[in-house]
Amino acid sequence: MSDYSDTSKVEKKLKEASDRMDSLAPHVGHAKQILRFNNERCKGLLAKYAAPFLLDGESSSAANTKARANPVYQEELQVLIDQLEDSNKTISEWEAVKVKYESARSLLSLEKEKMRL
Repeated sequence: MSDYSDTSKVEKKLKEASDRMDSLAPHVGHAKQILRFNNERCKGLLAKYAAPFLLDGESSSAANTKARANPVYQEELQVLIDQLEDSNKTISEWEAVKVKYESARSLLSLEKEKMRL
């Protein structure tokens, strides 16, 4: 038979998950934007460093190769890679917390139903 302490524990877990979802919400929006535009961001960065070589008459292939060899390009690319990794972690955490929330919500409904019996 279910009792108040079980229901209280489930309510606490539901509240914790809800609070975490509230704190993650703005970060999730930013993370989704980074994920959506990652390719464009990387292409734009490469173009920024390849453009001077193209203006000097280099072929596209040579300009891209020289741009990628630039240590500053590599540092800026690493920043984009780190942002992508952080975004994936944020989305994964959001999904895990959402599952916890939904599970707690279902358990709470079950506990309340048991108390009625």
